[in-house]
Formats: sequence, structure tokens, C-alpha cells
Amino acid sequence: MSNPASYRGLRAAAVLSSIIVVSALVFSVFQETLAQIYTECDLYFTGDIVINSIPLADNSTQIRRGLSGEGGAGKMLFSWETEVIRTFWMKNTKSNLSIGFFDKEGFLFQVADMQAGTEEKHFSNRPALFALELAKGQFKLTGLELGSRLIKKECRAF
Repeated sequence: MSNPASYRGLRAAAVLSSIIVVSALVFSVFQETLAQIYTECDLYFTGDIVINSIPLADNSTQIRRGLSGEGGAGKMLFSWETEVIRTFWMKNTKSNLSIGFFDKEGFLFQVADMQAGTEEKHFSNRPALFALELAKGQFKLTGLELGSRLIKKECRAF
């Protein structure tokens, strides 16, 4: 008959080994998922305006979070599958931003300045398919104005 204490030790070692293997697999899948989640885009506009390396928010979790908690010169492109009136606010955002709303044809139809850390709501004045957040004043500095058109976006996942 085998020793019950050594049987328990072997069983505990087997359970621990299984936990380690499963944890490693879960971590590996998590890393792959994160790599697919982070996407950034280079945006090409009429007037030969290009803005590089804009993080893309295109799912509900990313869109809800936006630039909350971010500091510095934040920038983000928001993209949806359908055009509807959009609402943005700046709760937990650390820097002043401007938001530009684009229709399904890519035309910039509205720009609004937003104050950091506020819950004031900023609505698009008509349905939008894209919204672009840039540091306050960057629309003007880059040359983007009402009627500018987003003609191409090249995105890559990391």
C-alpha cells in the first residue's frame, strides 16, 4: 500500500502544475488580445494634411473610456458603424481638448472646445460616424477646418 502523505504531495504538485500551465495559457491569450486591441491610425485629409499615430477607439469599452485619466497632449479617433448624434464629456480627463465631428462622407462639420475635468456634455449637431479629439487648438494649428475631409485612414494593430 502506498504512503497517503506522499500521495497527497503528488496530488498537490499535479494541481499546482495544472494551475501554472492554465495561468500561462490565459496570460498568453490575454497578451494576444491586448496586442489586437491597441490600434493606431495615420489620418489623411484634404489639403495634404496628415496626422500620424492617432489611437483608435472603435469598440464600446474603448469609446467609453476615451482619454479619461490621460494627461498631456491627448489625441484619439473614435469610430462607429452607424451615424447618430454623438455626446462627449471630459470627466476624469486631465487636459483641455477639442473635438471634431465627421459625417459618413468624412467631412468635418463641427469642432468644439472641451474643458478638462468637467461633465459638460458636447453634442454633435448632426449624426457623426467619426469623432477626433486633439489637444485644444490643434485643429487650427494642423489646418483642419469645417469642410475638411478625412479621405483615408491607415490603421495598424499592435
